[in-house]
Amino acid sequence: MTEEQAAHTGGWARRYDAVAVREARVLERVRAAAGREGALAEEVLAVYLDLLGAAEEDARLLWPGEEARLACTACLVRLYDDLLASYYLVQRGLYLQACRVWLSYLDTLVLALQVVQEPAAAAAWLRGEPVEPADARRALEATGRVSPLIGELYAQLDLQSHPRSKAGFERALTIRQHWGDWQLQFVLGGEGNEAWLRRGLADWLYLGAVGLGALAGLGVVPPDSGWSRRRAAIVAAVSAELRVELP
Repeated sequence: MTEEQAAHTGGWARRYDAVAVREARVLERVRAAAGREGALAEEVLAVYLDLLGAAEEDARLLWPGEEARLACTACLVRLYDDLLASYYLVQRGLYLQACRVWLSYLDTLVLALQVVQEPAAAAAWLRGEPVEPADARRALEATGRVSPLIGELYAQLDLQSHPRSKAGFERALTIRQHWGDWQLQFVLGGEGNEAWLRRGLADWLYLGAVGLGALAGLGVVPPDSGWSRRRAAIVAAVSAELRVELP
């Protein structure tokens, strides 16, 4: 560190690696520890992107109206971007930050389901009328058109990541009292162990597969189409990898 840099930092020597150095190290760790999960994530993203392309161009999709198609296409763009953003985050060990993006993803998923199942809602949303995702989710749940799982996932992610909850910090900080003094230990994103990095990718895969199942359940894409077969195959692969039953 130069004298000028030391003066700028008040004389404290920096004890942390530069961002580029740390990120390269963390990404290499992820590739070594979770290569299979990463490959599945890439395929999940490709299936979402294929559906977005079909919504724009494929006349064989069965939309209830043009407003529903336009509104759902907008939602698919946001769903893809939220998944891509959270994929970048979990690859770098930023699990708590990914939880906040996943909340946006679930909100958008609910909106996508609503605008297809309620064409009037699609027209209203396109006109700029606001939609409260929680209200839309409860209304769809009441009529059995949205699984309660979506609300349960939302509540869990909010609990894990909210600043008001200690659970929102427990994977980044350890605070304890020792001999009358408070001691703080922490890890920066990606400096946790491989198990934590894999946990982030596993949760990402689960949420991505849940969304694909919900979108397929709308019946917009014919069940015998190439996209439907590809979706079923990747959801089955995720289910086998995570050893969980997916809806």
